[in-house]
Amino acid sequence: MDRQVDELEDRPFLRRMGWMETSFEQEQWGTIISHLAFSNHFTHHHLKADGEPEVYAQKYMELLRALKPGGSFFYAPSVPFIESFVDQLPQYFVCRTWITPTQQMTRITRLD
Repeated sequence: MDRQVDELEDRPFLRRMGWMETSFEQEQWGTIISHLAFSNHFTHHHLKADGEPEVYAQKYMELLRALKPGGSFFYAPSVPFIESFVDQLPQYFVCRTWITPTQQMTRITRLD
């Protein structure tokens, strides 16, 4: 998923779309990967006085519900302020991995 990618028949896994403009149906995806975009914007809105972190929190939970059982959402950098809540939900497993001395990557797997 990228706002600037060219969709081609030989690359059906690439789609021209944005996170916030797309709706994600439940149990639709086995794997979702975000490189910087979603988590950076979420953190920005969380820290910004006039940000919209609720909108990002809703989309984040929509992405988690879009995972098939056993599916995972991978992203970097980690977003600890929401991951602490997700970690308490029995249907998800949260795992963080250090990728640099100051940055972590997160994998959230849907268990049920």
